[in-house]
Amino acid sequence: MKKKFFFFLIILLEVLSLNAYTEEMWVGNTKKLPSEFCYLLESIQKTEFSPAEKQSFTDTLKELDAQFNLMTKEEIFFILKGEIYKALLAHHKNSTEIPLEDTQLSRLNKALLEKGSRLYAFGLWLMIALKSDAEVLLHHPERSQLKLGTKDKELLRLKKKINLISPWIQNFLNMEIDEFHSDLRPLMKTILKRIEITIRLFVLQGRFEKIKLTKENSQPTLSFFTLKEISKAESFTELNNWLRRQSLDKEKPSNSNVWQPKDDGKIPNYLSPKVLPKPADDWSNDSSDTKLPKIMPKPIDDWILD
Repeated sequence: MKKKFFFFLIILLEVLSLNAYTEEMWVGNTKKLPSEFCYLLESIQKTEFSPAEKQSFTDTLKELDAQFNLMTKEEIFFILKGEIYKALLAHHKNSTEIPLEDTQLSRLNKALLEKGSRLYAFGLWLMIALKSDAEVLLHHPERSQLKLGTKDKELLRLKKKINLISPWIQNFLNMEIDEFHSDLRPLMKTILKRIEITIRLFVLQGRFEKIKLTKENSQPTLSFFTLKEISKAESFTELNNWLRRQSLDKEKPSNSNVWQPKDDGKIPNYLSPKVLPKPADDWSNDSSDTKLPKIMPKPIDDWILD
């Protein structure tokens, strides 16, 4: 009883400490910006910032906000998502080929449950996304043919997809959290810099070439970013909810010994008879065998509702 009480007390204190600990952070508007970009911004702010770097980061967001106000939502999403995915997939492009096996998927599930709460939001989003991609690729009906060697374009595309995501999964499985973050930190800052350059080029050399962006253009209140105090418990709630659901699914009792109905038509312990009875045709239309009664019985309505 005492053990349960102390365990409950520790959990309670941890929850209270998470809510008590707050920090001032720039938060992206998830209704106007892709979630992965918002996770990127939050995670960059979790890294060590010098005062000069912090001011540069703030200036970058103000410039992006002014430029986003000139763009459509489709344009914003296309560029932000494109730069994020291009950088992530190219990060390990020179790595040796690493096969993607079913055992890695089960290890990845376990590692996400064990390490997920300590990851940067961007890192957690990345590994959840790669897990989803790996499940699709591993269950591809023709994946087994890759070992035989092929020149089929569809299979070569499948192989390329596997080669792009498998180094990330392998590194996550083999690295400690600090090592994984050390690999991720410079990449996150590089992605933000690439986004900044691409957006500026799009605005200044696209249909807005006559518009001069200056500090005077920026609005006093930002439309896409908000500086707010948030607690650690509020941080990337959507991703933490995913981890919580996975933990609950893992704790559910197994029903492997309980028979469940299936679509294959098989019933346990059922043996079909060797000889089936011959069918009888009671609906014969042959008039020679059928004599209709001269008087038909009166119908009875036994569904009276009154």
